[in-house]
Amino acid sequence: MKVIRITETTKSKYFEITGNEIGKLEGWEYPTILSAIEDIPGNKGALYINSKFGRRRFSIQGYMCGQTMAERIAMGLALRQTGVLKTMTFTTLNDLTLQAYVEVLSLDYKYHKLSAPFLIELVAPDPRFYSQTLNDTTFDNSDTKNVTNAGNEITQPKFKLSGGGSNWIITNNTTGKSLTLARTITGTDYVEIDVENRTVLLNGVTSVFSSFSGDFFTLDPGVNSITTLVTGGNGTTAIHVYHRDAYITL
Repeated sequence: MKVIRITETTKSKYFEITGNEIGKLEGWEYPTILSAIEDIPGNKGALYINSKFGRRRFSIQGYMCGQTMAERIAMGLALRQTGVLKTMTFTTLNDLTLQAYVEVLSLDYKYHKLSAPFLIELVAPDPRFYSQTLNDTTFDNSDTKNVTNAGNEITQPKFKLSGGGSNWIITNNTTGKSLTLARTITGTDYVEIDVENRTVLLNGVTSVFSSFSGDFFTLDPGVNSITTLVTGGNGTTAIHVYHRDAYITL
């Protein structure tokens, strides 16, 4: 790695290490699979308790020159355990800018006024690496375009539907999966369909899941041919497909 940054969003603090501070023992394990409790039809409140994709453990070891007090405080706040996933961004040796969502398991960094080695151990409930770039492909009411997932693992998109229309159909021709939103959208209203979180929200707040049918479909690695068809669509109709390229190996 050329650079690694771990950000704690609740405190707006980050801990960053660069190439000359990262030791030889940096890396991650191949994903391991955990048992999952799945949502059982008819049982209200049943949820997934962990990612069905598995998990990935990380370890980062290095040697850092003595920090100032302010730097030590920022490091402690960024790596503290809060029950909230942290964002780990990094640049690979072949210049891919990627990110993962992690929990801190442990920090071994002895206090010393000069310099000291450190060891950070983390785990990602979702083992995929994602591009730091959020891709946006825009469709109109009757359209077919290619959406490219440049990674080597499936990725979960978000769809934003806005403008005029009463029946919205989006199809991934590559996988044969499609979704339908049987709802009229007018004015400045919009509906966002989040595949990862399985939500269908009007204006980012109100659930309109009852209007949804079909598949929360993913994007395969490579080119995905996407078709949109909107009943009553007009010049203001727009469907945005947002996604990050996803990787399981580098």
